[in-house]
Amino acid sequence: MRIDLEVRIHTCFSHLAILIDCNGFEIFWWHFQDSNGDQQEILKFAAEGHNLPITGQAGVGNSEVVKRIIATLNERERTVGIVCSSGISCQVYDRGIASTVHSFYGLMTADLLWRQLIDRSLVNSVVCDRVRAVDVIIWDEASMSSQQMFELVNCLHHELADDQVNRALPFEGKQLILVGEFLQL
Repeated sequence: MRIDLEVRIHTCFSHLAILIDCNGFEIFWWHFQDSNGDQQEILKFAAEGHNLPITGQAGVGNSEVVKRIIATLNERERTVGIVCSSGISCQVYDRGIASTVHSFYGLMTADLLWRQLIDRSLVNSVVCDRVRAVDVIIWDEASMSSQQMFELVNCLHHELADDQVNRALPFEGKQLILVGEFLQL
């Protein structure tokens, strides 16, 4: 299999932006140093359906950008699922807007073998309907989630995929916006 990789880097006083294109699967990487008008670019990329990791230290406006992304996507009639690594990180959002990854995907404490976790989620019609309905996944404090959790969620999306094309794409080809301070780990 041939892999075509293109990387473009844009730097400015307030942010670092990197575009990575691997065989047509694009990811824009943003790192904020302070809050300013450059956040409009992030809103534009999110509205266009790009996958985005958004990073930055506390207090630079990540949460406000995410709230604006949610509003923009909702205006465009995109169904947004907001998951957080912990219940505390859900408190940034209005009550009932976000849920933990474990709750959203029906993983509970995730203390079983991976196949049993997936099977338990797949028999829960509420979880399956919720996952199928989502167009965009916003994963807040993603930097605090384990690799196993990402793999479980990705596997669950693949199990629920309607066709082989989407089954081959990460997270069933749904737009993924990761939020967190990846540089602090």
